[in-house]
Amino acid sequence: MPRAFCHRGRGGHENPGPTRDPTSVVISIIIIMMAGMASTSAVQDTITGHYMHGLGRIYEGLVNTAGW
Repeated sequence: MPRAFCHRGRGGHENPGPTRDPTSVVISIIIIMMAGMASTSAVQDTITGHYMHGLGRIYEGLVNTAGW
């Protein structure tokens, strides 16, 4: 494995794989969950006949996911 993708652990052994910051992992999961909740609400609004609300919620999910 190339040295760029390895780091040295205890005892000088190389451990493959980059390290991940736990905070960024949690934040990315929350962002994905927000988009999922918005899309679920959009489908519910569309089924019940509130088409503009559904479209707005889809747009909200896209904006939240993209981070605009």
